[in-house]
Amino acid sequence: MSAITNRLPAVTVEYDFGKTGKRVTKKFDDANKAKTFYAKKLNDGKKPKLIDPETSPTEKPVVEKPVAKKTPVAQAKPDAAPKPDAAPKAPGVSYKQTRPYFAGVVVKRHGVTAGVTAAMVAELDELYGKANPAESKFCLKNAWHAVRGYQD
Repeated sequence: MSAITNRLPAVTVEYDFGKTGKRVTKKFDDANKAKTFYAKKLNDGKKPKLIDPETSPTEKPVVEKPVAKKTPVAQAKPDAAPKPDAAPKAPGVSYKQTRPYFAGVVVKRHGVTAGVTAAMVAELDELYGKANPAESKFCLKNAWHAVRGYQD
């Protein structure tokens, strides 16, 4: 009589590695971990494949597939949106078209001495493209305090 075990057999998974076109194998002692790994690689488009460890050689040679390089086609890209008051890119900061970003732009244009006016709220709604005066006023107040450094 054999021993009773709830452990699943060892499994080997082969998958594409990066953009190099190479196939890599990875051995799992637990089939449940292999199942999770297989599903992740399948979702990533890495074409996973289960390898039978008894019929395959112990070390499978890595086969390199030639990677076709794409030649860049010179096309004129239309600007996504004009960047108001574009400044040199700061490291760690990316340009996003958000209401708080545009609030900062509006406060910069009008200055902190003006406070938050109805004209600024309307300008922010126009820049963002969606009218929401309450949200615009809230974002302008936050930007105004941030520019002033939360003084007073």
